[in-house]
Amino acid sequence: DEALQGAISLRALRAAAGGIHIGLAIKKKQLTKDRIINMVLRWAFAGYLCFIAAVTLFPITLPPCRMSFITPSVNLDPGMLFRYSDAWHMIVNVAGNLLLFAPGVILGRLCGIKVLDSWQSTLAAGVVTSVLIEVMQYCETVWGFTDMPRTSDINDVALNTAGAVIGWLVFRLFDKRKKSA
Repeated sequence: DEALQGAISLRALRAAAGGIHIGLAIKKKQLTKDRIINMVLRWAFAGYLCFIAAVTLFPITLPPCRMSFITPSVNLDPGMLFRYSDAWHMIVNVAGNLLLFAPGVILGRLCGIKVLDSWQSTLAAGVVTSVLIEVMQYCETVWGFTDMPRTSDINDVALNTAGAVIGWLVFRLFDKRKKSA
C-alpha cells in the first residue's frame, strides 16, 4: 500500500514538473513545434529509463515466486543460452533481451544524446549499462532486497548490447534528418 502511494506521488510530481516546464515555455512564448516534440521525446526517454529500471530491478512474476532462501547465481557461460529446457523460454529470453535496449537507443538518438551517435559508443554504452544492471540484480539478491531468484547472466549482457546496436542500426536506416557534412 505504501509503495503504491509512493508511485502515485512520484507520478504526480513528474506530471507537475512537466506542466510547470511547459507553462513557463508558453509564458515566455518559446513553445514551438520542434520544442514540443523535443520535450515529448525527452519525457518518453525518461519514462523508458524508468521502465528499464522497473523491468530489470523490480520484476513481477506471474504467479508470484516467493522463496525463503535464495542463492544468487552468476552465469558466465555463453552456451547456456541454448540449453533451455524448452524452446519457448529461450525465445522469450532472447527476444526480450534483444528488444530491451533498442527502443531506448532510438529514443536517445531522437533526443540528440551524443553518446549514441556512433555504433561504437552505442556498443560501449550497451555493455556498460547491461553490466551495471546485472551487477545490481546480483547485489539485490545478495543483500536481500528481493525474495525472487535472480541470475546475473553474461547472455543478458550480450543480447542487451546487440539490441542497443540493432536500435542504432534501425535509427540510422530510417533517419530522415539532414546529415551535416
